[in-house]
Amino acid sequence: MPSRLQNHRVWLNGRETDLTLEAGFWAALGQIARKQRRSVECLLCELEEARPKRGLRSAVIEFVLTNA
Repeated sequence: MPSRLQNHRVWLNGRETDLTLEAGFWAALGQIARKQRRSVECLLCELEEARPKRGLRSAVIEFVLTNA
């Protein structure tokens, strides 16, 4: 069964942005954040700052797959 896309509006480094991911990636990102005792927004800000010239969505997916 395919995972549904979910759009979330988040604040990253002082600006509001929309990020669309499959529901499973949002759930996994939340689990990683809880495990690290940080907010999802905190993780997203770090990924935003550290990502090379590529989309945030790709950076999040790689992060989740690496840390799940």
